[in-house]
Amino acid sequence: MMDVMRIDDHAYVDNKGRVINPHNQRESKVIKDLIANNSYMKEAFCNGGIFVNPDTDLRGYEDHNYDFYVNNFRRVVTKHIEKISLYKENHSGFETVFLIFDESSPYFENLDSNFEKFTAPNQCKFGLPHFWWNDYNFLECVKDSDIDYLIWFTPYKHFDSLEKIELPKIIVCDLSKLPFKRLKKYDEKMIESLEI
Repeated sequence: MMDVMRIDDHAYVDNKGRVINPHNQRESKVIKDLIANNSYMKEAFCNGGIFVNPDTDLRGYEDHNYDFYVNNFRRVVTKHIEKISLYKENHSGFETVFLIFDESSPYFENLDSNFEKFTAPNQCKFGLPHFWWNDYNFLECVKDSDIDYLIWFTPYKHFDSLEKIELPKIIVCDLSKLPFKRLKKYDEKMIESLEI
């Protein structure tokens, strides 16, 4: 039994408990404007022929934010975990697979002694890549759940670096074998998006 979900590093919950996603809001506006100005666009969007990646006009840390990323992951995954008993009731004997489509940007652990968060674009930064699949901040919410397998698809985690670093686009975890005690507890104050 596979449950599919989408997460990103833009969304946050406001004071009234509403999920706010400036990126999705801007994307919807751009699509609506394109369709209103061209009758062929509606068909193209309905057929999945166009991908929109809008500029939100937000500064990097307001747009791509590790805290938003972690909280969005936990919120979405936990909501789906709450439905597992219903899945198992309706599909007994099946294993549970969570497929996560993760639209976040790449992150890194800033190790620069002159650490200044959210610096200017094209500035050289020193640090280590963030390994999301080994991040306790994310995976603690799946510990002791009834998820059998986690498939984590991250197509946008690519970046330029002095040393060539190739991060995986897809991670498949058998949660019964995941060494939760060895997951890294990242300091969220040191994690920064590479997309600013």
